[in-house]
Amino acid sequence: MNNRKLLVYGMYICTIIAVLSTLKFIDSLVGPSSSPAALWAAVIFTVGAVGMKRSLPTPKTHVSCPDCKELIVKDARVCKHCGCKLTPSM
Repeated sequence: MNNRKLLVYGMYICTIIAVLSTLKFIDSLVGPSSSPAALWAAVIFTVGAVGMKRSLPTPKTHVSCPDCKELIVKDARVCKHCGCKLTPSM
């Protein structure tokens, strides 16, 4: 197994542990006397918060590739979509 696969598996395991710990914490806050709907709402909110990894591209952070017109990071030296060599804008 190469190092990249180990890193990905480690990230999955850490994410699962974080989600389970958060669910346990939410369960302790909500308590056994509350409705299941409140617990599921907290679970959906937690999963949604964990699932958000990146922010949306903005004109401050992304530009259009001059060759293929795909959005790329402003400081990129090579387009990840078409391989076009770029000059980073300052």
